[in-house]
Amino acid sequence: MKKIVFPVLVLLMAIGLFPEDTILLKKSESIDLLEKMEANDFFMKAILGVDVDETCIYFLDQALGTVFRVDKNTAKLVNTIGSKGQGPAELQYGDAFRVINKMVFVADTGFNGIKIFTIDGKIVKEFKTNSPPKWIDVNQRNEIFVSGVSSEGYPNISIYNMEGKKIREFLKFPYKESGSASYILNSELIFRMDNDENMVVVFMLKKLVRKYNKMGSLLWEKEIKNKILDKYNTEPGFDIRSTGAIYYHRSIISLGLDETGNIIIGHVYGGVIYDKNGNMIHLIQFEPQRNLGNFRIYDGKILEIGALGSSINIYDFKIK
Repeated sequence: MKKIVFPVLVLLMAIGLFPEDTILLKKSESIDLLEKMEANDFFMKAILGVDVDETCIYFLDQALGTVFRVDKNTAKLVNTIGSKGQGPAELQYGDAFRVINKMVFVADTGFNGIKIFTIDGKIVKEFKTNSPPKWIDVNQRNEIFVSGVSSEGYPNISIYNMEGKKIREFLKFPYKESGSASYILNSELIFRMDNDENMVVVFMLKKLVRKYNKMGSLLWEKEIKNKILDKYNTEPGFDIRSTGAIYYHRSIISLGLDETGNIIIGHVYGGVIYDKNGNMIHLIQFEPQRNLGNFRIYDGKILEIGALGSSINIYDFKIK
């Protein structure tokens, strides 16, 4: 008996989680939202982001330059926001977006700025940012947090008001732009704020998650790779070739927070959920096993999107 139990315990310790801590998302038990939407005769091409409000789910389609507003219950299209182009109500290259206070804030790197719409699709404001905006979040006072590059050349997160005036720099990471591996590792980031305006920042290439308070002071940090990716033996590393180019593998895909501050991080093999204090409480895996988990938590559900919208599924779950 001991010969059997000991290897099992070693295996469980190696993966960092016991079986009861794993959420197994079974395709057979999910709601196929994509199928429902296509049955309602509308189609998306390349989903890059998702957000939710009280009644609707919003999908950013980068290829079509459009945010689709979809009813949560019926999966029917309510309206579209924006279209592909260079005009005031159009998007060139929407990279990220946020829905809050009945408005849709889009970071458009092609425009090199932010475009703000009502949820009904009317343009409210557009303004340029100091550098191409890579990611965005917005608080209840409509202060817009944007990641980019500071005037000194450092990766940073700055705050703008609705009029496009830069209020202040929220965070700056000490690696100046030079094409170095250190700069790239610190500039590839995504972030979300909780209800107390603490900010969770995930460095996608470093596989590191940090939480800051609303003044920008570090509360805690965790190495995601030690808990998730090492067991799959996928440590990426950098390959600097004769051309000097740096090739890298982005293991982290998405970041979301629920109303209580739990943190869900999607990666190429599934996902992980932390509580607000940084304790890992769940590992997420698929059945059947597949890659590319892009998650959002809402209403006691996990919304999961496959690569660029190849699948959209809703699962019921409970966080312990």
